[in-house]
Amino acid sequence: ILKGESYGPSSDVFSFGIVIYTALTRKTPTRLADNPGHLDFVFPEKFPDDVQSLIIDCCDPKPQTRPKMSVVHDRLRLIKESGCLNAMKQKKRRRFSCFGRHA
Repeated sequence: ILKGESYGPSSDVFSFGIVIYTALTRKTPTRLADNPGHLDFVFPEKFPDDVQSLIIDCCDPKPQTRPKMSVVHDRLRLIKESGCLNAMKQKKRRRFSCFGRHA
């Protein structure tokens, strides 16, 4: 959309990746100075690899290579089932409350 391209399902996937990144890191990605079409994501040291990979895939600069939302859903389910976010939830329960119940 920012490049004047048409809007479609891959735009929603991109937006979802940005929302998840921002919600989990409380940061916004920055545009690379030497390549303004690409974003720079800075992840915390102990950020789950599966979540990091999902965010990067969703925000791929090439819309045709982004996963379909059904694939994103399946990957999120696997992430939830793996429990990889449990340690993050325990440290910052309110910050990650969207992934589980409040105690």
